[in-house]
Amino acid sequence: MAGSHRPPRRPALAVLGRSTVRHRWWYLLTWSVLVVAAFVTALGLGPGPGLFDRLTSGAIEAPGAAQVVQEITAADEEGPALLGSVTGADLQDPALVAAVAGFAERAADVDGVAGVVAPVLHPEWPTAPEALVAVRDQDPSGGAFLLTVELEPEVTFPQARDVLVGLEAAYEELLADHTGAVDWGGVPLLVDDITDQIQVDLQRGEGIALPISLVVMVVVFGGVLAALMPVLGAVASIGGGLAILLGFSYLIDLDATVVNIVTVMGLALCIDYGLLLVSRFREQWRRSPRGYPTGSCPRTRSRRPSSEP
Repeated sequence: MAGSHRPPRRPALAVLGRSTVRHRWWYLLTWSVLVVAAFVTALGLGPGPGLFDRLTSGAIEAPGAAQVVQEITAADEEGPALLGSVTGADLQDPALVAAVAGFAERAADVDGVAGVVAPVLHPEWPTAPEALVAVRDQDPSGGAFLLTVELEPEVTFPQARDVLVGLEAAYEELLADHTGAVDWGGVPLLVDDITDQIQVDLQRGEGIALPISLVVMVVVFGGVLAALMPVLGAVASIGGGLAILLGFSYLIDLDATVVNIVTVMGLALCIDYGLLLVSRFREQWRRSPRGYPTGSCPRTRSRRPSSEP
């Protein structure tokens, strides 16, 4: 009795390809839903925070007096800090010292504030060197000093904007009459400005790159439908990449520049892969035997052995 012959198992990619062709509309619908959900989640259009709310960046460091002040004021802090450069003040006026103390008490009531450090609040003011380092020219008569507002560790950089609103209100109420002006800064505000600019650049850049890429693809591929495939693939890959980055942001700290890398790679790789597929298809089509109509492909049919001699 002859053994039974099992047909060869089809490769997984062949099975996937046949399934994609047979159920193409379901695949298109599923991918469309996933892409929309990825963009909604990554851009923060849903209930949770978006990717741009969770991006961070390293501190900007420059040698000099500013770096010395940053190292001293950040020696004991655990969270980020906001820095206020106060000018037009008389540091030898007791009324200013009382106003700064009142500002520190009012700022402590703002959600997210852990404490306030000011040179005039130092117990050995104005003789302590660590207090004078936060004063212009290390001279109390210089009329300018630095306010350091330490934030809670859980305060994110976008939330620092809300904290700043409360600090500005406290300053206007308690310190505005004793000083000339205050300029607020710090790493949280800087990084928040960077991420906002990256988001604007992303929208502007993709709004320019995608239409230009589509025009180039139409010229190269010789058809609108073929040209749309790489562009739509780029949009899908960018949305998926941003959603994946959002997931990684809960595990590791992500720099704000990763968004630019993902968008550029998503657009470039999809267009490059589209060119590869079209060039390979045209190459194989030129090598195929003549006589087959356009749109068909030759099939190998099994023939049974003839019983005729």
